[in-house]
Amino acid sequence: MRDDFLSELQPRIEQGQQRFKMTMQKLVEISRPDLFELLTACDNEPFLEPFAFLSFSVGQPTANLDQVFAGYLASSGSPLRLTVSTERDGSFYVPNLGYFNTDQTDSHLELLVPSIFLASDGNPVQYRLEPIVKWSDTSMELVQHSIALLSHCFVGLEGHRVSVDIDEAVADHSPHLAKALTVISEIWPSLYQAMTGVVRKLVLFRAEGINSFATTAAHGAAFINMALGDNEVFLVEDLAHQCGHVIFSAASSEAAESFVVAPSTPIGEFNGQPNDARSVYVVLHGVFTEALMAKCLDACLTETVFDDDREHELQGRLAFILRRFTADLRNISRSGILSSQGEELLYPVYQVWKEIMSRRQATADAFNLSSQGYNFCYQSFAQHNPITQKTYAS
Repeated sequence: MRDDFLSELQPRIEQGQQRFKMTMQKLVEISRPDLFELLTACDNEPFLEPFAFLSFSVGQPTANLDQVFAGYLASSGSPLRLTVSTERDGSFYVPNLGYFNTDQTDSHLELLVPSIFLASDGNPVQYRLEPIVKWSDTSMELVQHSIALLSHCFVGLEGHRVSVDIDEAVADHSPHLAKALTVISEIWPSLYQAMTGVVRKLVLFRAEGINSFATTAAHGAAFINMALGDNEVFLVEDLAHQCGHVIFSAASSEAAESFVVAPSTPIGEFNGQPNDARSVYVVLHGVFTEALMAKCLDACLTETVFDDDREHELQGRLAFILRRFTADLRNISRSGILSSQGEELLYPVYQVWKEIMSRRQATADAFNLSSQGYNFCYQSFAQHNPITQKTYAS
């Protein structure tokens, strides 16, 4: 991947973000024309708020939009009376504003902005407000606590909602996240710029039976499962992975243009593996994020960002993703899948693979990865590849 690859992709990303924004504008205009007029005058792109996409995705727009947009409307300066809903413990979250704690459980309350006055049937309600936490000078917010609306996103392989722990994941790993974001900003500024341009919410959580993920149902949010890794090496890789999905969702918002077949066509129809049910669009998403992951890990090795066991883990993660990258690139490159636009999108991804493999072939081949499952496990890797084994290339 040339250093300017993401810069070259930026027009596609911006066009895609504009499409997402226009879709949300239309949805709000239809369902809440009163709010639409107010929001068009707000700063900070309220129509790209992930919780707005999520509200419509789960079929709760009318009930939730006051609360979803209250933080944006609070900065408009106009006095407004909005409806908010508390959760079982009396708390509620307002994007772009913060976490309110009250003694009003499962209740509908009135929130007056911009004064931030809370009332129930006209009577004042005492509250404690915990402000949101944004990374540096960006619009990227770290979600601090569990939120009822967000629970719709956590679905296991069998389609059932999964219980997750956000509070402890944040408490335990905020320093690792800060280090990982700093590393990415230093080793690949273009990726950091792309991430901060499209990602509004970072959700650290801990749960079994679910992967890290991103979803257009909450466009602009990246979800990272800290049960799959516990340090900044994992986070450098997974931030590139999950934020990469958000970036590529914007860059490929007109997905059909990239294919000569339907984007939902199973890749198994082309690779001779009928059990491979992934769609061609999912595989294209995969090679894009694999390119970002490989580039980040490779740059960390080159710059000697980590040492000792962290560097050992870095080697293993790079070897693991390069093998998957190679297989997925071979699959998506098969004849009859991509259009000329898709091939144009894929070409710089192929260049990343070619450039990294020219220097890291030994890393990709030297290690025993036979014990690895879908997600890389460093404990298993270290058992099969002792840390004293110096086989990587600088």
